[in-house]
Amino acid sequence: MIKIQGNAVNMNNKYLKQECFLTTEVLPSELPNFFSNHPIKSNLEELINLIPTDSKNFNKKFNDKHTIPLNFEIPKNIGGLRTISLMHPSAQLKFMFYIMKYEYLLINFLQKSKFNVRKVQKTNTITHNESKALDKERLKIEQDFGITGDSSITNEELDRLFKKYFTYNKHHKLSGIIKSPSFHRDSLKYRFFSKLDIQNFFGSIYTHSITWAIVGDKHVGKGYSSQHLKNTFAAQSDIIQQKSNDNETNGIIIGPEINRIIADIILTHCDYIIEKNLNQQGINFNKDYKIYRYVDDYYIFSKTYEHLEIIEKEISKELLNFNLKLNLEKHQIKEQPFSLSDTPIVQLKQTLNIFSNNREINLLKLSKNNNLYCRGDGLSYEISVNQILLKESAWIQLYEVIRNIIISSPSSKKRIVLYFLKYISLEIYIPSFIKRGGNSYFFRNLRTIYTALDQITNIYSIHPDSDTTEAYINTIMKFRASLSNLKSIITNSGEEFIENSVNYISDMENRIFENIYRILKNNSDRINNISDLIVYLKFFEQKISTQFLCQLLEKNQEDYFTLCAVGYYIIEDVRRYRVVLDHLYKSVSSFVKNYQTHTNSHLEDAKYFYILNDFIYYPEFQTLEIKNKSAKDILQEFKDKELDKLGRDSTYYKIFKQLMNQSYYNWDLKQIDFEKLQIQKIITDKNNLSFDDY
Repeated sequence: MIKIQGNAVNMNNKYLKQECFLTTEVLPSELPNFFSNHPIKSNLEELINLIPTDSKNFNKKFNDKHTIPLNFEIPKNIGGLRTISLMHPSAQLKFMFYIMKYEYLLINFLQKSKFNVRKVQKTNTITHNESKALDKERLKIEQDFGITGDSSITNEELDRLFKKYFTYNKHHKLSGIIKSPSFHRDSLKYRFFSKLDIQNFFGSIYTHSITWAIVGDKHVGKGYSSQHLKNTFAAQSDIIQQKSNDNETNGIIIGPEINRIIADIILTHCDYIIEKNLNQQGINFNKDYKIYRYVDDYYIFSKTYEHLEIIEKEISKELLNFNLKLNLEKHQIKEQPFSLSDTPIVQLKQTLNIFSNNREINLLKLSKNNNLYCRGDGLSYEISVNQILLKESAWIQLYEVIRNIIISSPSSKKRIVLYFLKYISLEIYIPSFIKRGGNSYFFRNLRTIYTALDQITNIYSIHPDSDTTEAYINTIMKFRASLSNLKSIITNSGEEFIENSVNYISDMENRIFENIYRILKNNSDRINNISDLIVYLKFFEQKISTQFLCQLLEKNQEDYFTLCAVGYYIIEDVRRYRVVLDHLYKSVSSFVKNYQTHTNSHLEDAKYFYILNDFIYYPEFQTLEIKNKSAKDILQEFKDKELDKLGRDSTYYKIFKQLMNQSYYNWDLKQIDFEKLQIQKIITDKNNLSFDDY
């Protein structure tokens, strides 16, 4: 749990532990900004009081009920798609109860592995001083981004996003592990090295095998299906995976952090057995070999080639006991000297260092000119395009170099794009807008800014997904803040600026809008990963066309994230977008009428649950009239019908009513809220991730 030490304001509530778990462990990171499980957290006391405390009724009336997750796809590095899952709210609640009951057993079991470098150690802590430091850091970044105004999201709520519920090893990030002193020493100490990974790890997990791993034996584990052992840690670790995934025993859902931790039970047992078997053969850990396991990747060092072959065979043999196979396509054993550096990222860093050094040299020149300007020495004051953003050709060349790095290392595509977007920055140099002599340098500078914006967008477009979209929006947000600052100075200063300066600023805003619009058009049939771009465009003066919004709805008729993003975009602008509103209602109503699923109630299917529930609370449906009824009331009838299938007097019915008290997509949030959530992601990523971990 995340404990608050000291007197952190408003964070010492009764269910803080459970709220922190629900905030960080059960939702995939790929969700849009305005989605949260706040409806569960805000009704937590009522929900907990509804659920029976005795084991028999807890299982019968709640825990034994299965739900279907909302599955969506994200792009892989080398083409293809990977399925990510958003749990049903009921399943999220079940995982919370699982952790409340078995947290310490889970943590203790995971300590058995000596190989695991991303091992859960204990529950996390946020100190009062840390909370204050977060507020200070948040304020600094908000000032850099020009974010002002009151948000409906409190700092206390944002603080809970800062750390994971669990704390891990000191070097739990992949980049941190590879750069750690111990890893470096071992790369020099041992003569041979190989890297292995498990093929389709999460998709290959047989849920019953989680029980086998906990009890240490497959045959003993099978006995845990009996009723009298059902409430044990071993049995429930299997059951909860099935019940959250449509009763499936083959594969577990990908996305939630808690599933990575539970999946690690199997590999922890394997690590323990592998080490034991190697010891019996006289091959000793830390003496003859060293293994660093990061999730399902093995980094193996060995003194001899023969030992390394034996180690690999032991790993393969033990994994096969759990129906897991190693991916041996690109496997090779390396002998000293060997390089473990991430070559494409190293190439990218070198490219960016050269690029940045050139900019820094120009900034020194710029500073000199600035001093002359401040002393009023107008005759000596000149600006050249190179002194601000380099030449247009430098940005074009940067794009071409990065594209070529990706072509040569396609499996690193996402990490390269993400690293670049988190590294690059773009700001307006205000004195360039001052009217001084000829204006030719000004227009060259303007063209360079346009080129820079275009090339940043082009690099982002190579791999647009939720993570790169977040980083791209941050880059654009900061640039727009400098535009806003410049506009304010032009408006309020007595200085003589370039004629039509404000119009040029508007042109730059329009260029950004058009670039984002282009990305949306090029990905119109798969918006779910980049839906925050639609939300972000709501905060521009230019508007998306009715035709394109209808096209998005047509191409993504049953995609929850696209429906929500388009719905949010047209809120309070229905006069302009009445056709879109009608199309949106048609899409939602057609979905709830015709959706096919095999659950007792459609509400047990997360896709149906989220779409129906959230559009009941959609502001524009409150007043939209359909044959003398409001759209909200029509959708409410579907909700009541499906709720009744759960049994009006049943505990499950009452739980679902509580889970459907609010929308999970927050229709009421504004621009300031979007920006604050973006800023919080920057802070959270700095703490929990690194550029090389994607």
